[in-house]
Amino acid sequence: MALFGNAFSQEIKTDTTFVVNSNKIQVIGGQNGLKIKVYEMTPDGYVALNPYYESRYEGPFVSEKSQNSTYIQLPIVPGFVKKQNVVVKETENQERQYKIKYFEAAYPSIYYSYSQMYDDSFMFESSAFSQRPNSFEWGMYLFSEDLCYNKSRTLGLVTALGISNTYNFLNNKTVLATNDGVPYIYNFNDGGENVPEGMCDRTYVDKSFLRYWSLRLPVSLQIQWRLSYKVMALSVGPELEWRFGMRSIARYDGEKHVVADDINYNPLGVNVLTTLKFHDFVLFGRFGLTQMFGSDLKSVPFNAGLGIGL
Repeated sequence: MALFGNAFSQEIKTDTTFVVNSNKIQVIGGQNGLKIKVYEMTPDGYVALNPYYESRYEGPFVSEKSQNSTYIQLPIVPGFVKKQNVVVKETENQERQYKIKYFEAAYPSIYYSYSQMYDDSFMFESSAFSQRPNSFEWGMYLFSEDLCYNKSRTLGLVTALGISNTYNFLNNKTVLATNDGVPYIYNFNDGGENVPEGMCDRTYVDKSFLRYWSLRLPVSLQIQWRLSYKVMALSVGPELEWRFGMRSIARYDGEKHVVADDINYNPLGVNVLTTLKFHDFVLFGRFGLTQMFGSDLKSVPFNAGLGIGL
């Protein structure tokens, strides 16, 4: 009898899978009890990676978990509303085939970047600004939308709406000042006639930086592909930038002081934005094409950073 019972227990399958009305049901048995998972299936045999229903039976206890998809009809979809990118098709020989199901914009939901100002586009040198390497920019692309894409969901146009805050730190022996709104760089070592207010007899400041906000609207050509079941995407295109709230600030005597807030700058800028996305991580570079100031003070912005798609 013991031999028969042992042979019978070996014939019982602990993992059973069957299909009911376009739903793949997986029953898993174990020492702690029974687990049931339900996956959505497409008519061509592709199965969602994550179950939309899961139930556990452990002794007298029963726990259930369901995952419901939420769809919001908006002209622009918020970046935090995630779509399922990949579905899986299991063939007869149990090999998995992956298929991209949706086309998503490869913009970061939130990012942090290194920021600098140069004389001209794609020329990484500055004759006017003596900048420090801790200059940075943080920002978010709150909304994104795919404008059009091909049938295989590998190539298309995407856009987004973003906001950013930029800090460009100068050498502590220089400040950006203005003369009737015209910006210029004041160097404490050189001196000069146009001494900014509060800078008389001063040889340095603790901190000197230029701060401004921007609204961003990129339109990019994007190509995406899969690496295993992870989606990768590369996008390149122009970006319109609307700057506002620009101020030159210096810190000395233990307090922050506004050196200039009447800066004559170009509120509208044009950039080239390129992004490379792998799963939820985004590398990006932004190259300015237009001058920031409407004067002889040359300044074209540049950013390179890392973002996360939430």
